[in-house]
Amino acid sequence: MLMATGLVRKIAGHCCVPTIKGRLLLDLTRVLMFEAQLGVWSDETLLILRHLGVEDVPECRMPEANNDVVGNLIALNLLYAQACGSQFGRELSHVDKDGQTQFYSQFDWRRFVQTASVGSINTARLLADEDSLLFIDEETDPAR
Repeated sequence: MLMATGLVRKIAGHCCVPTIKGRLLLDLTRVLMFEAQLGVWSDETLLILRHLGVEDVPECRMPEANNDVVGNLIALNLLYAQACGSQFGRELSHVDKDGQTQFYSQFDWRRFVQTASVGSINTARLLADEDSLLFIDEETDPAR
């Protein structure tokens, strides 16, 4: 389902890597979780949600049960984000070494690939999203 919605893409066998769309969803969810714990949506978050077409922004709090999320995608996303930690042991929130909450994901495509013995492979081009050239660098793509 993650591949069908464009949140991850498969590369080289069974390895899946997050797409820009997938990382945006994770990063936005981190911000929503943080602000829901504070109890107030920031103007920036409300602007982003408005640009994404979200018209029904829920009360700024973490939902506690399924009846809190009926018909609201933001509240449902927050409920599922909470379940990541309790059900799967993967916390979405991230605190860096200085104790600061980090809302964005660091993506290094090199950790998803292994050296192949089949010759020169342009791994940056392989991992680049069609919508972005963020991961193509001159080291690995001499044509640029």
